[in-house]
Amino acid sequence: MKKAVILKIVFLLTLLSFSLLLFAQLSGKEKHEIRSQAADVPRRAESTVERLASYLTKGFEKDVAKTYAIYYWVANNIRYDFDEAESITLSSLRENVIQEALHQQVGVCQHYAELFNALARSAGLKSTVVPGYTKQHGSIDDIPHSWNAAKINGKWYMFDPTWGAGHMTEKRYKKHFTEEYFMVQPRDMLKSHMPFDPLFQFVNHPIDHRDFKTGRHQPDKDWYIDYEKEIERYFSLPEKKQLVEAMERVKRVGIANKMVRGYYSNLNQRHRVYQANEQVDMHNKAIRMMNEVVKDYNEYINRMNARGGRFPDKTENIEALLQTVESKALEVEALFDSLNPTMKLTDTLDKNRKILENLLKQVRREQDRLEKFKQEN
Repeated sequence: MKKAVILKIVFLLTLLSFSLLLFAQLSGKEKHEIRSQAADVPRRAESTVERLASYLTKGFEKDVAKTYAIYYWVANNIRYDFDEAESITLSSLRENVIQEALHQQVGVCQHYAELFNALARSAGLKSTVVPGYTKQHGSIDDIPHSWNAAKINGKWYMFDPTWGAGHMTEKRYKKHFTEEYFMVQPRDMLKSHMPFDPLFQFVNHPIDHRDFKTGRHQPDKDWYIDYEKEIERYFSLPEKKQLVEAMERVKRVGIANKMVRGYYSNLNQRHRVYQANEQVDMHNKAIRMMNEVVKDYNEYINRMNARGGRFPDKTENIEALLQTVESKALEVEALFDSLNPTMKLTDTLDKNRKILENLLKQVRREQDRLEKFKQEN
């Protein structure tokens, strides 16, 4: 009886594994259809990301089929630019990289990854670019690398269209398409690909750089990431907040080498740019408010000039106008005080502060003159 029960359980587990395999993989016939369609893309369909994604995935219902079409086309149509390989920084503007890859069909890993990502998103798939570095034959590569993650049937998988396109042989790049880096399990990808940001390891307990280097993966059991929820939350954040959280995660696993240091520096620089731009925006808001103050005060001056500088017998309107000008001026002053300007903005801020101070002095001088007039009359 016990033996029969064990056999039944094994049989059920086998069926479950087999069904998952069928769910995730493509048949040889399906792959042939996808490859045929990807190999016959008309030039006009390559004019935009949207047109290319539409053509590549037309007629395919399954996410895995759409992703395979994109992976196959990118790996087979982008030519690796070996001359630029040593100067990879991963900091080029994303849209520029995408357009270069699409129209010139030549580039480095960032071009492959950004174009894959753009096509996948255009096809309605959840996808992202994963920056990091790699390891081959037990040795850490000394230039950064980019690859992809995409969500297929509710689960995240890894893709590397650059490595899927070919490989280096004696400092030459040899084109050779392979499916080895298509739809890889995240844990398996960590054998050769190390993301700078541990969130994009897509595992619950991230490894650190030492584990990656040695290949002896000993995940941090004290650090649990519900990466499914965390990634959704992360992508919903404004970019400035994303940068702050990414820097914290990168520091947690350590600044292990010059590539990680370069990535962290890039995050930090982008964050400083956001801070500087925020200061500029706040300063510009203050200037717009100050212009309104000047406008209101000029209205007061025009009214008084029309009366030869004399106050009217009924001073309520004039008094209210001066109070409005003073109140707005104090709001601008408070906004100026809240700024933490860059060196470049400091001189401009100081000049505008002096203008505001002089304006407030004039307003208060007029208020004193008005108060004296009211007392005498």
